[in-house]
This record gives sequence, structure tokens and C-alpha cells, in this order.
Amino acid sequence: RRSVLAKAEEVAQLRAQTLQENADDLLAAAGALSRSFAQDGTLLAFGNGGSATDAADLVADFRATLHGRIGGRA
Repeated sequence: RRSVLAKAEEVAQLRAQTLQENADDLLAAAGALSRSFAQDGTLLAFGNGGSATDAADLVADFRATLHGRIGGRA
């Protein structure tokens, strides 16, 4: 149990560090995606192995709306 908790803490710290160090780039990317979607743009997400799971999760996140409804095409 201790190792699981330690790993979870490590992951949380890495996420926080990534957000802090890359905030400007992440905000710029979010803005670019938003502008593209507003013009009926398409997000392509793909991977092999574990990254395929990450890609599928990304698509699900982008399809979900604030009210639990499914957004645009997948």
C-alpha cells in the first residue's frame, strides 16, 4: 500500500510540475483547439499499445460536455 501511495504522490507532483512549467504552451494549444473546433475542425488521436488507450481517453474527454451530453462526431 505504501508504494502505491508513494507512486500516486509522485504522479501528482509530476502533473503539477508539468502544468506549471508548460502553462503558456498548454493555454495556447487549448486556444488553437477551441478555434479549430469552432470552425468544424477535427482532432485526430491515435496510438499503439498504452498510447492508444490515452488517445481513446482524450477523444472521450473532448466529446463530453459540461452537462454530460455527447458532443460532436468521433
